[in-house]
Amino acid sequence: MHVVDMIFFWAKARPHHPAIIQSDMVISYKALTEAIVSVSERIGQLNLNPHEQVAIAIDHPAKQLAVTFALLHGGYTPAPVYRGLLPFLRTAGIDNTIYAGETQVLSGGRNIRFEDSWLPRGPSPSAPTGRGPNGAYPSTIFFSSGTTGMPKKYVQTSEGSIERLKTTILRENDHVSRSLVIPGVSSSFGYNHACEMLYGGETACFSLPGEIALALMSTYRIEAIVASPQQALGLVDLIEKGAGQYQLGSLKSVKIGGGSISKNLVRRIQASLCPQISVIYGSTEAGNMAFASYDAIADIPDAVGFVPPWVQLEIVDDSDVVLPPETEGRIRCRTPIYAKHFAANNPNAKAAAKEAWWYPGDLGRLTRNGILCVSGRSSDVIDRGGQKLSAAALDETLTSLNGIRDASVCGVMGDSGINEIWIGVVPETAIDIAKLKQDLQADEKFGTQADEIFIVEKIPRNELGKIKRYELRDMLVGMKKRLAST
Repeated sequence: MHVVDMIFFWAKARPHHPAIIQSDMVISYKALTEAIVSVSERIGQLNLNPHEQVAIAIDHPAKQLAVTFALLHGGYTPAPVYRGLLPFLRTAGIDNTIYAGETQVLSGGRNIRFEDSWLPRGPSPSAPTGRGPNGAYPSTIFFSSGTTGMPKKYVQTSEGSIERLKTTILRENDHVSRSLVIPGVSSSFGYNHACEMLYGGETACFSLPGEIALALMSTYRIEAIVASPQQALGLVDLIEKGAGQYQLGSLKSVKIGGGSISKNLVRRIQASLCPQISVIYGSTEAGNMAFASYDAIADIPDAVGFVPPWVQLEIVDDSDVVLPPETEGRIRCRTPIYAKHFAANNPNAKAAAKEAWWYPGDLGRLTRNGILCVSGRSSDVIDRGGQKLSAAALDETLTSLNGIRDASVCGVMGDSGINEIWIGVVPETAIDIAKLKQDLQADEKFGTQADEIFIVEKIPRNELGKIKRYELRDMLVGMKKRLAST
């Protein structure tokens, strides 16, 4: 059953139950279906080709979801995006954008401005669905995080979306009715978690990052949070700095995904927000590949969860030879979701879908009792003159130091002729770079030489808070050149 079908079901069974809560509105299931129908009718007047894909660039989560569901309801293929992806749309074959704002957003394409007048003024009559003869909804388009280069377009089929919703045990929210989904719904992470809430007739809550999120949690007695590590860190920082007196006793769990989480951050979340933390490891392409309550894996380095029985996951070497337990190598997996999406994204190789492996680009190991441990991205391994270093591990050491608000490393080919370790640091207060270099040199956990350190205003991150190392590298190289020319 597709999430849009379930939204219409809940509109009948629980018409006045909140479907979406934001600081500026509360939308019932009945009102959400009326919005879907009204927007669908308005889109039907635009003479769009049903075979073309339509991007939705609306910063308001509730409106972006309403337009996305309306496009699906009308038989069109939606692509929820954030504005940073707009330059990539035409090369990805997307020529239509529904946007909110004052200026044209898609150069050379068709820009359709969303207006609040698209939304119903009163109850809307039911409209026939735009699904095909087999009752299938269109696919939904997402883009990869873009942490290593140009974002990659990915087709999430209707069948894959339904398969994802079948594994609802991964939500771990049967005991909660209101969850704050901090990742934007233009990411597959945020969108799919919102769909899981709506599929179950629960309430998906959204907020901008910052103190406004704490106010929303307090006002509406939110019971769970879905966040990336960086987003959770933002909330913790606010609370530790004494932001307002908010009542957060309703919180029952915090779910972390979209990146690795350090023990230090876990301790801070437990002290500031909620003691119950769960961890999820997954991807747009393959869905969730491991999950667990943090308490169950807390003593295992780099652990991200247990591999569920419907996921076939292996650790292999560079020649795809399967490695024994406790041996680090490349992670690969097969999941029911990936098999369905593989066929849609590789139309010339549909027959190979069930045998195809997904390589997320991470390094890790499997313990003997089926716990997956992820040591970092294979692309984040920096080879400094033969010394292989995990950039993620170096980042964690840096951010654990007193006086460092944020920091990250990257590899830059230096005058020495080897890949050097360059660091960008966002300090809490003024710091002595020479002393920081000395401290890192003596720190066994850092374990290497810091070749260059620069003070920066912020570390470049994507929507989920993942570090854009290629952008950091360009930033630091540019700073070095400017310093050399002065």
